[in-house]
Amino acid sequence: MVKLDHLNISVSNYPNSRDWYVRYVRLKVEFENIDAGVGELSGDGDAELILT
Repeated sequence: MVKLDHLNISVSNYPNSRDWYVRYVRLKVEFENIDAGVGELSGDGDAELILT
């Protein structure tokens, strides 16, 4: 079985994308640098979603 550790997604608008994943997928922000437009989100599992 393959286990997903992290997934990097390039987005055109970091704040809007972050808000969408927090609201609809119920992820929480672990780290972010709004000036650089990057953040790390996670849920209940071990996988991390990195928005850049």
